[in-house]
Amino acid sequence: MCGNVIMAVLLLLVGPSPLFGDALRNSIGLSYGVAALTGIGFGLVMVSTFVRAYREAMSQGYADNISTYLTLAGKGQIKVDSIQVLMRPYLGLWSSSFYLGNFLGPTISGFVVEAIGFSWTATTFVPVFVIMFCANLAELIYNVRKGGRKADYEEIK
Repeated sequence: MCGNVIMAVLLLLVGPSPLFGDALRNSIGLSYGVAALTGIGFGLVMVSTFVRAYREAMSQGYADNISTYLTLAGKGQIKVDSIQVLMRPYLGLWSSSFYLGNFLGPTISGFVVEAIGFSWTATTFVPVFVIMFCANLAELIYNVRKGGRKADYEEIK
């Protein structure tokens, strides 16, 4: 959740957003600070999404091992009882979502930046992170109310 909040704030600052009016001007220091913190924000978002995908795969009956990990990461063949199996439902799903964004992002955003400018383009992505924050918060509240899941150190026992 922290990654979503960080990314939403940074997208407002990177332009900076026209919503700030003249209160915030672009500067080298602001650009460097936003760039450095963007790495932290993306790291928080990407690691947490992979962990969630991994846990979901395990809850669907896949084994808690390196094969499941590799399947989510994009290496889709595993050995089960000496037979090569292709795990289609999760075949690189996590990786594919980011690679699709890496392909479509620059292609589409180039046209959008030409049409509305960089500051407004960055601002239009803020709702994506706000929606994800709200979804994560709703899931957290749901899990806490239904009894929550065990902490990682309890699962190891």
